[in-house]
Formats: sequence, structure tokens, C-alpha cells
Amino acid sequence: MHKLLFSLLILALLVPKASAQDDSPGAITDALVTVHIDGLDDAGWAGISARIGRETDVNLEYGCVRSGIVVLHFSALRTSDKADVIAVVKRLLHEAGIKGAVEFLDVHVEEKAGNKC
Repeated sequence: MHKLLFSLLILALLVPKASAQDDSPGAITDALVTVHIDGLDDAGWAGISARIGRETDVNLEYGCVRSGIVVLHFSALRTSDKADVIAVVKRLLHEAGIKGAVEFLDVHVEEKAGNKC
């Protein structure tokens, strides 16, 4: 009887460790975000460029002042939730001084794999 209880105790201690090893803590994701900014002008574009320029993991992939389209590429996000990515973009645009309405046309989030080309 004691051996059975001892075996169950050992098994119970090992099970949480086995399941914790299956998790991938801190997965890194890439995101490509396309937005339309109402009333984007040269000053707004300069503000976005300056603000994004201070970031190490964000690039301006495309921008057209005339159409108000901006595409941002995030290369090392710690979230895979689209709502979190949208919140980060809204914060960056606010810090860049963008006052116009921002419409999110596309938010593509993809988890990075090791040695992915």
C-alpha cells in the first residue's frame, strides 16, 4: 500500500512538469499591418516616419500620402493577438501626432519559426 501511494505521489509531481514543457513561452511573432489614415498629409507622414524610426523592430514597408495608406511591419512582437497589435499601432500613431481617423484594412500576425527564410 505504501509503495502505491509513493508511486502516485511521484507521478503527481511529474505530470505538471511534463505539461509545462509543452508550452512555448514568449513566442515571437511577425505582424504586417495595413491602415488607412484620413487626412494624412506631409506633416503626418513626417511624424510617423520619425516615430517609427525610433523603434528597432518596426519598419515602414509602404506609405502613400495621397491615398493615406500606410503598411507597418513588426518583426519581434511578444503577442499573437490581433487586438494587441492594433493597440500597439494606435499608440504609435497617437505618439506620431496623427489626428485623423485610422481604419485597419488588414492585420496579419504570424508566429516566427526557427531558421525560417
